Amino acid sequence: MVFLSPNVTFGFGLSNVGLNGDRGAFSSVSIAGARPVFNRYTLDGLENTYVEGNSYAFLPSIDALQEFKIQSGVYPAEFGREVGQINVSTKPGGNEYISRYAV
Repeated sequence: MVFLSPNVTFGFGLSNVGLNGDRGAFSSVSIAGARPVFNRYTLDGLENTYVEGNSYAFLPSIDALQEFKIQSGVYPAEFGREVGQINVSTKPGGNEYISRYAV
């Protein structure tokens, strides 16, 4: 979904050799024309940046995502760290199964 967002380019070469799969593709994401090493990833408000490859550290299932937001330019200070921000929020809920037919 990030690759379909406006102001995002990718696929111009890996900025970090040795990363494979999706993580390797994310190491070449450019937001607002900035270098790929200037991206920051958060998951539910916590740091989710894989430092060695400047990619995401943990990627939840697409079914677990509630929303994602790509920010560049001027944004609130709570996100202020890098040029590009990729913020991901997961759906709330627990791990308990609740039956509709409770006895």
